[in-house]
Amino acid sequence: MAEIFLAGVLVSFVKLMAYGDIGVGLSFFPWCMFCLLQLRALQCVDRRWLWDDIAPMPAVKQPLKIGVTGIRQGLRSCSCCTAILPADAAVCPRCQTKGTARRKHSLQWTLALLITSCLLYLPANIMPIMITDLLGDKMPSTIMAGVILLWSEGSYPVALVIFIASIMVPTLKMIAIGWLCWNANGNGSRDSERMHLIYEVVEFVGRWSMIDVFVIAVLSALVRMGGLMNIYPAIGR
Repeated sequence: MAEIFLAGVLVSFVKLMAYGDIGVGLSFFPWCMFCLLQLRALQCVDRRWLWDDIAPMPAVKQPLKIGVTGIRQGLRSCSCCTAILPADAAVCPRCQTKGTARRKHSLQWTLALLITSCLLYLPANIMPIMITDLLGDKMPSTIMAGVILLWSEGSYPVALVIFIASIMVPTLKMIAIGWLCWNANGNGSRDSERMHLIYEVVEFVGRWSMIDVFVIAVLSALVRMGGLMNIYPAIGR
C-alpha cells in the first residue's frame, strides 16, 4: 500500500502547485526509493520457501490424490503460510492463523456487499468528495471534475491515473466480482483457471482505488491556513 500512498502524495503535489510554490525535502527521495524497493522485495520473495525455512510444514497423514479437490480429501490450505491442513483444523500449527475450509455464507455476504457498493458508487461519483475553502468561497469538487480540471491544466498522466484508479477500476472490479459470484453459484462454465486469474487481478488492482482517499487525506492535512484556505473532505467520501 506504500506505493499507492506515494502516488497519492504526487497527485496532491500537482493539485497544490496551482495555489503556490510546492517543494519537497531531502527525505522525500529516500522515501520514494523505500516504496519502490519494498514493492520489488515483496514481488521477489517466495512465501512458500520463506515459511518452509521458518518452520517445516506439518506432515499430511494421508496420501494426496491428484485431480481431487482438497475438500473432498478432507484437507484445506492455510491462508497465511499455505500449509496443507486437515479440513477441521481450526488453527494452523505453523503460523497459528485461525481459519476454516469454507467461510459460512461467504457467497451471500459477497453479494450483499457487492450490491451495497453498487448503490453507493453512484452518489460517491455525483456528490462532492472535497471542498476547497478559498478566502471564504467554498468550492466543492467531484472525482470527475477533478479529472477534467487536471486534464485542462495539462496534467495528462495524473488525470489518467485518477480516472483509471477512481472510476474505471471500481467499475471493472464490481463487474468482475459479480461474474465470479455468478460462476461460483453454478450458473456459468466454472472455468476454475480463468476464475482464479480474474480473482488475482481484482485483488491486485482493487487497492489502487484508494488513491483518491489518500489524496484527500494529504490535502486535508497540509492545507490548513485559517481564513485564507482550507481543504476538507465532503459527503461523497
